Amino acid sequence: QEDGTWVDPLGVHAVNEDEAGAVLRPTPASDLRLPGRKITIVTTAALPWMTGTSVNPLLRAAHLVCKGYDVTLMLPWLPPAEQDLLFPKGLRFERPAQQEAYAEWWLLNRANLE
Repeated sequence: QEDGTWVDPLGVHAVNEDEAGAVLRPTPASDLRLPGRKITIVTTAALPWMTGTSVNPLLRAAHLVCKGYDVTLMLPWLPPAEQDLLFPKGLRFERPAQQEAYAEWWLLNRANLE
């Protein structure tokens, strides 16, 4: 602050002393409210493995889609033989499309999202 410029704690935006108390504004490159933005969410876990790492990105993507955003959710795929290690007994997918259908079913029936 020696030269009258402040840097926010995250180092995202430098402001002069007059603006130091103002709310930080996103840059055009990071403003998710701009029309036409495409959002990609990448996660390291997927349903039916019931962890925060699988459920939270799915819910975030679903809520963004409900608000009109163009969202891609990238989920990991486990071959059926490896699914036995993580998924509930008897719940297996032969193809990624089956797991995608399960996630959609879960959103509608368990999370009550439409």
